[in-house]
Amino acid sequence: MPPLPPMPPHLLMLLVSSAIVAGSIAALAIMVLTRNQATGRAEEAKSRKEESGVNLKDGLTPVDLSSALARAPAISTEPSALVQTMTKTFAQLSVGIGIFDKAGNLILFNPALMELTTLPVTTLSRKPTITQFLDEMRGRGMLPEPRDYTDWRARFEGLPLEASGSGNDLLDELWCLPSGQTYRVTAQAYRNGAVALLMEDISSELSATRGIRSRIRQNESTLNSFEEPICVFAEDGRLSFSNRAFNSVWASLTDERPTRLDQALALWRNASGGCGFWDDVESYATQVSDREPWSFRTQLGGLANALVRVTPVVGGGIMIRLDDRAVSTPQRMAPISRLQAANSQSIFAVDGTHI
Repeated sequence: MPPLPPMPPHLLMLLVSSAIVAGSIAALAIMVLTRNQATGRAEEAKSRKEESGVNLKDGLTPVDLSSALARAPAISTEPSALVQTMTKTFAQLSVGIGIFDKAGNLILFNPALMELTTLPVTTLSRKPTITQFLDEMRGRGMLPEPRDYTDWRARFEGLPLEASGSGNDLLDELWCLPSGQTYRVTAQAYRNGAVALLMEDISSELSATRGIRSRIRQNESTLNSFEEPICVFAEDGRLSFSNRAFNSVWASLTDERPTRLDQALALWRNASGGCGFWDDVESYATQVSDREPWSFRTQLGGLANALVRVTPVVGGGIMIRLDDRAVSTPQRMAPISRLQAANSQSIFAVDGTHI
């Protein structure tokens, strides 16, 4: 099996950004829960009554972060300023964030959560439990449909009990929604049993990845259909692809297929009686300029008079093709211009006659 292709850059950026968001949420959750514990129940009830449930000074209650920020008083203390700064950041994120306390009630959310769940602010502001939150999403067709919804929902109900304050991931899974969208849902545990639920729409990223993989499989299938042995080495010397015809050549020379260019060259030198052209191939692979296609003939395993074609590929790698058919034996193939290649092609009319 050829090695898997490298991870696409957009997915790598997605994973890095998710890690940064998770770290920021941990800091915010710790500050919010610590401040809520220090605030008395009477003062908390009074602040909710006076400011319709929003007071960043006395603690955050379950409201839309963007509206809370607009009505929050200016605070000069450094911790409160930090909370406001992080609140601004979370209000602009495309990742939906919902923080549930130890009892499992929603105490904080951002606008992206409303957009991804399609739940109105009035529903989220009622401090729903995790199970109530899921039931509301299910009613709007924003949940996958497992075989046993009751058991599936019970896993979320037990998340606050699993929270150990270590910041470990309690949940990391993909939700394939009936609409065709795909959400990545992560649950993380924080101090005092709080749980942060993160939702991210990765439909476009998955679609792009599937498209790339489909094209890779198509290209591999095409190359495997060729009778000509072909292999490709990456810029770092790693064997990135070899078709079925080339694998049969490997089998005729050794029981273990080489995985790097230096290993393959050592094997080919030995199989061709020390042919010096393999040294040229090694030098050619390290060149950064003057990389023109060329070829040479040598004996290689079961191929008595093999024509070895060396061609540069995008990314600094090289492609090696083997052909034992009776062809002229140029030691170096002169590069062909695009105009020459165009003139050498035959053009036919619809009825098959030559133009």
